Amino acid sequence: MILLWLHLTWKTYKMTVNTSKTKLMHFRTASTPQTLATCVYQDSDLLFVDRYKYMCSNLNQYLDFSHTACILAAAGTRALGVLTYKYYKMKGMRFETYKKLFDTCVLPVLKYDSESWRHKHYQKLETVLHRYIKQFLGTTKTTPTSMVLGDFGEYPLRIQRQLKIIKYWYISFLFQIADSVYTSCI
Repeated sequence: MILLWLHLTWKTYKMTVNTSKTKLMHFRTASTPQTLATCVYQDSDLLFVDRYKYMCSNLNQYLDFSHTACILAAAGTRALGVLTYKYYKMKGMRFETYKKLFDTCVLPVLKYDSESWRHKHYQKLETVLHRYIKQFLGTTKTTPTSMVLGDFGEYPLRIQRQLKIIKYWYISFLFQIADSVYTSCI
């Protein structure tokens, strides 16, 4: 049914589909078996894949974002390394400057597309945040993280991600209300 709708839409707008690159994914829980159905479009069988990469988001068939979190943690670590290099090259910097640089250069990498990740805890992302704070304060790796977060006035990334999810859904809800109000006025 969906393929038929897509076919009619593509035909209406005179679009073509490269069937050699078009793949399908069955989103499911781990206990649900993958569909055995075959999908054919323009006499070509469309293959099922278990993973799809779009920009920096890696979707798998179980909607588990652990792989994405690992990739973002690695990218965040590289960005933090650049920030640390600049910090030592300048022989230190003020707290406000260091925090602003982290908030604009590293934190967006760690929170990329986090609205869709659900409420799971990803320790690798938290580790990058802890490393950033402990480097600036000059503490050891064994210093309790809760104390360091409190001294720095920073929330764990899990809390920041949950706030981002709430804001996303709240704004989506407001747009739905506004859309229905405008539609009823017409």
